[in-house]
Amino acid sequence: MPSPPAAAPIINTRISSPQRGRLLLRMLNTTSFLILNGRFEGVDDPIPYTLQRQDETTINDYNLIAKQHFSKVKSCYVIPRPSRSLRSKSGPPTGHSPIVLHLSLLAKSAAQSTANSPIAQELPPRTQFHSSKLKDPAVREKFSHVLEDQADKAEQAIQTLKNSLQQGSINATQYAENANAIIVSALQVTAQKIIGTTEFRGKNAQKEHLAQRRQPDNGHFSSDDKRIVAKQTLTQTLKHKLR
Repeated sequence: MPSPPAAAPIINTRISSPQRGRLLLRMLNTTSFLILNGRFEGVDDPIPYTLQRQDETTINDYNLIAKQHFSKVKSCYVIPRPSRSLRSKSGPPTGHSPIVLHLSLLAKSAAQSTANSPIAQELPPRTQFHSSKLKDPAVREKFSHVLEDQADKAEQAIQTLKNSLQQGSINATQYAENANAIIVSALQVTAQKIIGTTEFRGKNAQKEHLAQRRQPDNGHFSSDDKRIVAKQTLTQTLKHKLR
């Protein structure tokens, strides 16, 4: 996609539709994304408007996807809806039409899904530290010294990562993720040594949380609490009404 022409300078706080369109196209070009709705209609198909409000029809809703995943797209289309003033039944309070995206993805067996699910893996618990100990000047000074040592090690590791990035051994995403992990590890190692950790839940709540997190993701999230069950039922009822 060729780079779109530069958008006109924004003088007022309210930008025009052409300016917004050029900004969107420039963003898509920069991030290597594509607009899907409007790509799969035939020559004789009507224009896939996404908003119909009284006498106004326009396209201002977009289904976007990265170019690298475009091969997985089977179809994308807009389900036209009459304007609210012409509807026989009261539907969702919107003049926007839904966009349907059909993807072709590899199916996984239940065993594979469970094995690869983040819930099935051992996840690190949320970590909180006794930060109140840092009010003590002696503890704070010791914390600073240890953190400086950890920072020196982190700097060396990040420099090695940077070299790998420049050599093409890793991509920018891998570099960012690993650099972030190194920095977080430096902070956590220092805090663990000097001020120690504290549980963020009571013992019973912590056990229940870990047990729920290790359960296979089967799509059912029922609770034993009657109030929560009532809220879940109400939410599901509202979802059905909106469909």
